Amino acid sequence: FPVTKRLLSGTKWLFFSAIVTYGYSGLEQPLVGWLRSTEELGVYKASWQISLALHPFFMMLPLLMYPKLIKWRSCSPETLWINQLRVLRWLLLLCVVCALTVWAVVPYLFPIVFGEAFYAGGIPSALLLTSKLVSLITGIFTWGLWASKRDGLVLSLIATTASLSIIANFIAIPRFGIAGAAVVNLGSELFIALSAAITSRVSQSRENQCL
Repeated sequence: FPVTKRLLSGTKWLFFSAIVTYGYSGLEQPLVGWLRSTEELGVYKASWQISLALHPFFMMLPLLMYPKLIKWRSCSPETLWINQLRVLRWLLLLCVVCALTVWAVVPYLFPIVFGEAFYAGGIPSALLLTSKLVSLITGIFTWGLWASKRDGLVLSLIATTASLSIIANFIAIPRFGIAGAAVVNLGSELFIALSAAITSRVSQSRENQCL
């Protein structure tokens, strides 16, 4: 099966990246149950429900943008970077507006929808939604690196973020519970967004010097 073998070989970095991403985007759920209690885990899972419902939207934008990233990269590394910054400006504005709306609504609406027993999940839910908004910005740069055939570099960024996230969760969850888990989730997304942006710029600058 030479075609299948080439396909698996060509996508191995993406496959490993998808697995390692769980280390900073979902592993805190079982850790909450292990380090705190099943009751808090139930509340935390409820906090995830809104984010999960909006997950298709958060995945749709990078997928729609990916062909443009490839096109910009085919012109030059600098063209890719300029257009990434252009997309970042309007997407950042959109994310700020959405984040303000989330924090104005979700903490108060959450106990009404899920019941007073889930009141503690309001703030974590808002934090997780904010993290998902940050992931849109992360996608500008991680998908740009994929478009530049820097799959291994993306994997290293994700693996580093996942490792730091796991360590932070072991510190934060026992002390702060589900709020700590949600803060670590948001912090991890901010870390990889910033790391991917810096890495993209450094990588593209080096390519420009070689041209």
